[in-house]
Amino acid sequence: MSKKYKMSTAQKRIYLVDRIQGSNITYNVPILLESSGSIDVQRLRGAVQKLVERHELLRTNFIESGSHLLQVVEESIDIPVEVRVVKKEDVKRASLDFIRPFSLSEGPLMRVLVLNMLDEGTVLLFDLHHIICDGGSIPVLFEDLSVLYGGGELPKLTVEYKHYMRWQESLDLRKQELYWHNEFVDGIPALDLFTDYPRPQQKSFQGAGYSVQAGLSLKEEVRKFCLKTRTTEFSVLLSVFLLLLSKYSGQEEILVGTPVSGRNHPDAANMLGMFVNTLVIRGQLKEDMNFFQLVEIIRAKSLNALDNQAYPFEELVERLNLPRDPSRNPLFDVMFVLQNNEKSELTLDESHYQMLDVENQVSKFDLTLSIDDTEEGYNLAWEFSTDLFRADTIERMAAHYQTLLANALAQPETKLMDLEMVSAHEKNIILEDFNATSIDYPVHRTVIDLFEEQVKQTPNAIAVDFEGKTLTYKQLNDRANYVGALLREQGVQPETIVGIVSARSLEMVIGLYGILKAGGAYLPIDPELPLDRVHFMLADCRTNVILAGPESDKLIKELPDFNVLYIQEHANELATNLSPVTAPHNLAYVIFTSGSTGKPKGVLIKSIYKKETNK
Repeated sequence: MSKKYKMSTAQKRIYLVDRIQGSNITYNVPILLESSGSIDVQRLRGAVQKLVERHELLRTNFIESGSHLLQVVEESIDIPVEVRVVKKEDVKRASLDFIRPFSLSEGPLMRVLVLNMLDEGTVLLFDLHHIICDGGSIPVLFEDLSVLYGGGELPKLTVEYKHYMRWQESLDLRKQELYWHNEFVDGIPALDLFTDYPRPQQKSFQGAGYSVQAGLSLKEEVRKFCLKTRTTEFSVLLSVFLLLLSKYSGQEEILVGTPVSGRNHPDAANMLGMFVNTLVIRGQLKEDMNFFQLVEIIRAKSLNALDNQAYPFEELVERLNLPRDPSRNPLFDVMFVLQNNEKSELTLDESHYQMLDVENQVSKFDLTLSIDDTEEGYNLAWEFSTDLFRADTIERMAAHYQTLLANALAQPETKLMDLEMVSAHEKNIILEDFNATSIDYPVHRTVIDLFEEQVKQTPNAIAVDFEGKTLTYKQLNDRANYVGALLREQGVQPETIVGIVSARSLEMVIGLYGILKAGGAYLPIDPELPLDRVHFMLADCRTNVILAGPESDKLIKELPDFNVLYIQEHANELATNLSPVTAPHNLAYVIFTSGSTGKPKGVLIKSIYKKETNK
């Protein structure tokens, strides 16, 4: 007979994410172990079944009943142990095939697979759902399975996850709630990293991983710094991660999540369940701050967060009443994890099973940096969303992290803005190789001369592509000829500056070339610019004629004293090129500075690429 209990707050979050996503492996916890020995499959099946009888969560499924989210504990359930014979080179493929979606409402939420490699050993795979276990549950499972496989008996559990939930609900967390509320009372900044791909409207949680080793010498430098400053490796490594994110995003305020075990009660130490809680560290970085100061701030933030770690992250999100954005995670999009070489081992009789890494197919966040403290140094594992980043971008970011860490440790009194993340080799590539752009240029020809020559060579090739609409070189040339002829009728000639008000569009490109063909110079004007700035620019350039493109109507209505030609209304073509009237020394366009230090200044660009500043 089944028994029903409320879900914990962490279980509710996982359940709701699973329901929104549908069929997914986002919260699968795959475990891959290898041994050179063989395994007695019948004994393993018996041990797994006794493990299921011992732990309620292995017999649990999750349902909705009206407005309630419930976990249902079945009296008994069978978990089959699959067996396959494979070649060693096929283990990876078989492992990935084994990881597949669970049905939370049906169960079981654990699977077991044995891969027999004949004379080359055995691979044992477990796949569990995160809603019933966390990283701290793995050693519990391994220890119990080892005893049961060996024919031993275990005492009946008197305390299980449901009891922990009741204890957690009895805690008075009002002070902790106030602390977290105060942390976010001034707003919640979203991290806007530069991404390789546009952020999708809905997170897919598809991801990949990249790992790199930081050597023992760098680890020793971190520990020396910690001794000198009486701080922790966590604070130092997190500070560098925050600094890296700040340099990549240009933001001074960054939120990063970090997990804690959540096993705050002594009885939870050897219990199966989803205990992990998430703390949010608010990094506030100022350019004139040095690394010593940053580490001290992050150390204090981390200690305060740990003092208030019992308050569930899910309740914090609910209390803050955040607007739901399916493209992002609530509160933060980047995670930082520091582990202390916590890989578990499984022993079955005389066979020792070592945990292997499982190829990452999922990323719960935009980016997660997990640092594993090993005997060889630090293993840096980067988990990233493949919806946002390419693998080579993450590899470069990983290299920047190590360079920044080394420089911060060597120059802790240097201002954060002056700490470099680019290696000497990469700097040389940027400054020397990328700038090796010297070529012979036809200085006696104008941009229009070169454009019309390209039109003759490839008239039917695509010249412009914008939002699915295209123009060939011939179409662009003929449309620009017509606009240019109209502008000449308005008196445009060399050194005449013509304003062009337009959003990005095919018409904008037609207008630019039309102005140049007429002999004039173009002045680009964003339709969203403040009116007083537009008036200043037009007056400074002595402009009388304006070309208007898409999204220009609102601004054009405020400019009644100018001669305006609408590009869309003059969509005709003129196949004959206009007679040339400009020379390379004539003005091509004018661009204005931001004016952040005073009045905007117009920069005059000529076809021979000499710059002059309009005083």
